[in-house]
Amino acid sequence: LVDLLNLPNQLASPALKLYPNPFHTELTIETTPEFLSGQLKIYSIHGQLLYQQTIEQTGFTIPTQSFPSGIYYLQIISKEGKQHYRKVVKTGERWK
Repeated sequence: LVDLLNLPNQLASPALKLYPNPFHTELTIETTPEFLSGQLKIYSIHGQLLYQQTIEQTGFTIPTQSFPSGIYYLQIISKEGKQHYRKVVKTGERWK
C-alpha cells in the first residue's frame, strides 16, 4: 500500500498529460521521452496498487473497463527515479 496522504502537491507539468479526466472506458497518457523505460502505476484511493506497466512509448492508452467508478492516483517514475503524480476520476458512464 502507498501512503497517498503524503504525495507531493504537484502543479500541472508538461511531462505528464492525461485525458479524458474524468475517464470511462480508457485513459490516454502522454509523457516526455525521459520517462521511456520507466514505470506507470495506478493506485486506488486506499493506496492499493491496481495497475502497473513499463512505459514503452510517449503516448498510449490504458483500457479501464475493469476499474470501478472512483478516484485513482496515477504515478510515473523515470529510470532515474523522477516521479509525477496525478489524481484521476473514473465515472460510471461516459462523460458528456
